[in-house]
Parts: sequence; structure tokens; C-alpha cells
Amino acid sequence: MNQLLRSLGPGHYLAVAAFAILPLSILAPLGIAPLGAVAAVAVIVHRIGTRRPWPADWRFLTWLVLAFLIWGGMSAFWSLSPERSIETFLRLTAIGVGAVVLIDTATTLDEAGRRRVSTGLIAGAFVGGFLLGFELISGEIVVGTLYPDMVSNTVALLNRAASILVIFVWAGAIVFRRRYGIFAAAILIALCIVATVFLEPQAPRWAVIAGIGIFGMALWRARLAALMLAAILVAMVACSPFVRDFAPWLDGELTAHGLNNNSVSHRLGIWHFASDRIVDKPLAGWGLGAVRLIPGGHDDVTIMGRVIQDAPAIPLHPHSALLQIWAEVGLPGVLIAATIIIALILSVPRKVAGRFDQAASLAMTASALTVAQFSYGIWQGWWLTALWLMAALTIAVIGTKPRDA
Repeated sequence: MNQLLRSLGPGHYLAVAAFAILPLSILAPLGIAPLGAVAAVAVIVHRIGTRRPWPADWRFLTWLVLAFLIWGGMSAFWSLSPERSIETFLRLTAIGVGAVVLIDTATTLDEAGRRRVSTGLIAGAFVGGFLLGFELISGEIVVGTLYPDMVSNTVALLNRAASILVIFVWAGAIVFRRRYGIFAAAILIALCIVATVFLEPQAPRWAVIAGIGIFGMALWRARLAALMLAAILVAMVACSPFVRDFAPWLDGELTAHGLNNNSVSHRLGIWHFASDRIVDKPLAGWGLGAVRLIPGGHDDVTIMGRVIQDAPAIPLHPHSALLQIWAEVGLPGVLIAATIIIALILSVPRKVAGRFDQAASLAMTASALTVAQFSYGIWQGWWLTALWLMAALTIAVIGTKPRDA
């Protein structure tokens, strides 16, 4: 048994995940959650079988994740729905354990393991790129066949794929540059930009812009770019309770300049409502996973005195990670979550060697944060798993030195 485990190794498990994540995001994005779970379980079994220590690195991150889980679990005592909070806590605990295991394992991979993960990313980029190109040319013929009930909604069909693509591309760029040179990496990034133009979702387009901006700054000064990204995150946390003040103003300005529509107004109205609810319970929050149950959340959203029909104030979530976290688990929860992200951001200049790799890692973080702030519920299993899995895969291909973040 031990001999079999040693012959496989963590690099093989992460390589499979690296290959599968982009094609899976196109064909069956919800499958990313079980993909991450299988990879994490395989690594845990391998470590038990080979009696390797765990965690070997990233202990600070481990304690932060544990602190968030404890606080989130405690929120069940005052939650609008204790059952939902407990269910969310258990799910996040499983994802959190998997995240720490995979990131810690990625840090300790040997050179052969990193090569395997890099090869998996390259193969996944080619297969995923082919699938995505075929879908765009054919009018989503494959995913339309797989999901006939959603065939009229092309945004929903490839929305998740677009979001994963704008994160995946930076890890791919690191590997392509190492294997094929800077020109190949530039072509990969350019193809991603072209794809986001043809895909309908807006958040991935803003994510590409944010990623390129941070990438350019990090090529010049990586530490400055990391500090700037961390400062932006701090500013967004600090501004969360005040969204209710500037959302109506922004809605009015966009309308006055002919740049508004019901979709934009609805999103601003959602953020306005969520910000109001943060102010109602700024310290404890409404309970982990309970944001969709907040009173008034099912009413049509109102902004600038205008009611938007068939547009609930909280459809399923606030479409903003920070607003959702603060609304659910209060100030302590959002501060711990922000500290986890900031710790990862600030670790890049210290743990990652090479200006290009540093820039691409920070660009990936900026792209992921942008999508998270404009799109999905942060506790969606496939999305949260994708974020941690991409972080682990990037660490795996770069090869960082074991040291606390």
C-alpha cells in the first residue's frame, strides 16, 4: 500500500485537478467541488499512508481558517436559521480543510511533482481552450445539449467558465512562459481577453482589466502592487457599511449619462439593501448562510425611489463576497476573512521568486477578487473550491520555499 502511495504522490493528484478544472468549468462547473474534494482526500490518504507531517507550512493560514470557522459556527446561536448556519458551517469546514491541505501540499512538492502539475495545466489549457472556442463558434452546442433547460440563457451556460478562465489564465501564463517563452504566455493572455469579449458576463471582463492592471504594476514593483491590492481590499471592507449612501448616487449618475439599465440598478439596489442590513447588525451579523432569509430580502428592490419589478432585494445572495460575509458573520468574520486574503497577497513577494511569476500571481488574485465582488455567493461550493484549488495549483507550479505566510 505504501509503495503504491509513494509511486503516485501528491503531484499526480494535483496534476489531474490542474488538467480538469478548465474543461470542467465549461462542461460541468458544479463538478469543480467534487474535483477539489477528491484531490484533497487523495492527498490526506497519501499523507496518512506515508506518515508525512501536516501541516508542514502555512500554519498562520491554518489558524486563520480555523478562527473563521469557529466564529461562523458560533453564529448559529443567533442566526435567523440555525439549521442553515450549521449546514453551511459543516460544508465550509470540509472545504477549509481541503484548502489548507492542498495549499500546504502544493508548497512542499518536489521538482517532479511541479512538472506534473505544470503539464496538467498546459494540457487543460489546450483542451479547455478548444472546448471554449468550439462553444463560441457553434453557439454553445455542447453545453446547450447538456443543459437544454438553460439553452435560452447563454450567460448562464458559460458564465462560470468565463469566471474560471480569467483566473486560470494567469497560472497558465506562468507555465507557458517557462515552457515556451514569453511570447507564448502573451498569446495565452491575449486569447483570454478575446474570449471575454465574446462571452456575455460583465464581471470577468472587469476581472481581466483588474488583473492586467495589477500585472503591469507588479512587473515594475511587486511589493508595491501587493500593498496596493491589500489596501484596496481594506478600503472595500471599510466602505461596505456605506454602500447604502453612494449606491443611489451612482445609480442616478449612470442614469443621467445614459449608462444605466435595470440590471445595473438591480445590482446597486441589492448592494444598498445588504449594506443597510450590515448597519442593522454590524458586529454579530444575521448568521452564517442566512443572508437570503433577511426580512425584506424577497421584496422588489427599491433604489432612488424607483421600484424594480421582479427584482428581489436579495435574490439568493448579495452578489458581493465582502457584503455577504459582513452581513452574515459581522465585523469579526469579515476581518478574519480579509486577513486571510491579505496574508496570501503579501506572501507573494516574499514566497515567489521571479518578477513575472510574482506579477501573474498577484494578477490572478486581483481577477479572483473582482469576480467575487461582483458575482457569486461566496459559499457556493464550486466557486469557493475553485478559488482555493487555483491558489494551490499556482503555488504548485511556482514552487515556493516552506515558510510561514
